[in-house]
Amino acid sequence: MDELLTRLEELDKQMILNRDEASSEQWLDFMDHRQQLVDMLIQRAEASPLAPEHRNRLASIQMNEDKLRRSMEAQKTEAANWLQQRGQAKAQRNAYDVVYASDSVLMDRRR
Repeated sequence: MDELLTRLEELDKQMILNRDEASSEQWLDFMDHRQQLVDMLIQRAEASPLAPEHRNRLASIQMNEDKLRRSMEAQKTEAANWLQQRGQAKAQRNAYDVVYASDSVLMDRRR
């Protein structure tokens, strides 16, 4: 149990330090790895009750989880704003582009 808690604490600590520079792929890898560790912890906790020191460490890990969740939500909001601005720019650009019919014919009259 101690080993799993230590690995989870280290994983969280590393991501907290790099959360502002982390790419979406890094976040996905982090979440997949973290979920595996959490699943192993749940299996071990079901097999035997948690000691008080383990509960304290889990409470600390949960506080880290809140920090990480806020960081992910901030990055999600930033990405959504970027996509919205991109969509608005595209709509404005398209408004100024004039589309001409390809089968129109110019007629010239001679006098």
